[in-house]
Amino acid sequence: RVQMRTELKRFHQELGATVIYVTHDQLEAVTMADKMAVMSGGNLQQYDSPKRVFDHPVNMFVAGFVGSPAMSLIPLQLDNVAGTLSLKSEAGWSLPLSEANAAKARNTSSRNVVLGARHSTVRLHTQAQAGAIPGVTYTVEPTGDVTFVQIDLGGAIVIVSLDPNIEIRADQPVWLEFDQERIHLFDGETERALRAS
Repeated sequence: RVQMRTELKRFHQELGATVIYVTHDQLEAVTMADKMAVMSGGNLQQYDSPKRVFDHPVNMFVAGFVGSPAMSLIPLQLDNVAGTLSLKSEAGWSLPLSEANAAKARNTSSRNVVLGARHSTVRLHTQAQAGAIPGVTYTVEPTGDVTFVQIDLGGAIVIVSLDPNIEIRADQPVWLEFDQERIHLFDGETERALRAS
């Protein structure tokens, strides 16, 4: 299958023609396309370059569909204390928003906001860190060159990728830091990405 993708892409480049390739495999779409259209229920969700679709999904469907493992999506409540915006979980933890993310959050009338984070944008600590969110490892999946760890943050599961040389086990207390420059915010009701005005 990988060899066929390579051959098709090479053939397309040699022809220099427009090729429309339909697939249900998002990995094929991302690796072969100059532009990709993400469809759901017969409706176009997003049309852009694979990098742009991956880095800037327009809604939660695209965010969860493109990328492997899928983007972690965490339902939270928008909290405003004296003008400072943060995201609050039902489990009691809170994530203060950077100014850039607060500007995005101000563009929704909903208190329901979904935090999106790709596995490579979350940092895991095995010791408590100021501002880090406490959780417990749920599963540990070594794949050879990377280890994927599912973390339970009080009912919400977040996937983190680690160097395979880092020792981690299931049911271990950990603390997570989200890269505020690379997280995504979605309106919890419309499921659309929140953007700064």
